[in-house]
Amino acid sequence: MTDDQQVHQTVEHVMRGMVVTIDARAVLRDAARVLRDEDVGTLAIMNGPTLVGILSERDIVRALADDADPDEVWVGDIMSEEPRYLTPGDRALSAIDIMLTAGIRHLPVVEDTELVGIVSMRDLTRELRTSP
Repeated sequence: MTDDQQVHQTVEHVMRGMVVTIDARAVLRDAARVLRDEDVGTLAIMNGPTLVGILSERDIVRALADDADPDEVWVGDIMSEEPRYLTPGDRALSAIDIMLTAGIRHLPVVEDTELVGIVSMRDLTRELRTSP
């Protein structure tokens, strides 16, 4: 891939189409188990077809550090509501800018109000790195 192609790469070519979801009424322990079992760093929280939040490993760690009971606190209580998102046609480099500015490592990808994927900083750096 040439430097010019890398600069114009779209999110659609970098994102993962499989997004792991969890209900907002799940407890933190269940969310942690899903993160572990699915080997992902973030979960999408849906209300029907609508993305309503994102829960990351960091969110769980922060809650536990603040003495949250993992069997009593709901995902919906600590999720990031109304998360930033990308569209498949957004440039991958724009995704990196958003992540760095916001201090986040995952962004959902939404097309016509439907969640179609997720992109992580790891996905972006893997795809955009230059070959030696």
